[in-house]
Amino acid sequence: MTEDNILSWTEIKHYIHTGELPTLRRSQSETAKYHKHKDYVRDVLKLSMHDYVLKKLDWKQNELDELNNVKYPTNDDKIQHSFSKEDYYKVTVNDFPYKFEPRVVHLLVWSKIKLPIYMQGDEKDETMTEKIDEFFAKTLNVKFDMEKERDYAWFINYVSLQSIKAISHVHLLIRLPDNHPKFHYTTELADYFVNNAVFDTM
Repeated sequence: MTEDNILSWTEIKHYIHTGELPTLRRSQSETAKYHKHKDYVRDVLKLSMHDYVLKKLDWKQNELDELNNVKYPTNDDKIQHSFSKEDYYKVTVNDFPYKFEPRVVHLLVWSKIKLPIYMQGDEKDETMTEKIDEFFAKTLNVKFDMEKERDYAWFINYVSLQSIKAISHVHLLIRLPDNHPKFHYTTELADYFVNNAVFDTM
């Protein structure tokens, strides 16, 4: 596989399942765009990427500090209360998507509450993993008749791969079939998920 080979849905699911997350990455051209964007944020906007994302999400650092350090200080607290209020999470499109086949929509689900999924190295915490599974299934299965693996998959990058480490975010990948009754284009699906309160709380 060359550097810029497009990954099929089958390959995407395989690499998530096997934990080969470094294989899920941007093309060289998209990576160049991303680095140019980071330079713009730093040199022109005079912001760190962390502060830029906070501004884009319209979130305040003091609120994140309060939630993570005072209200929900332990990992158990964080797992229990993640996705418990609509105000605790927000969906955006990945502006610099990975090299996936064209029918895959790449969304980011940002969480004000830290999602403690990697407890030791790259080993995932089962309780946190199950919570995220349930969060997506509650909406995608019931409202959109989507099944995990067939229609969607998700992952959280290893800490070593995260470009925005201090704000937890889940990569949600939805594969739009050609004959979908509601969404004909990937942009339609993406816009709908971003601009509507789609996901039910836990």
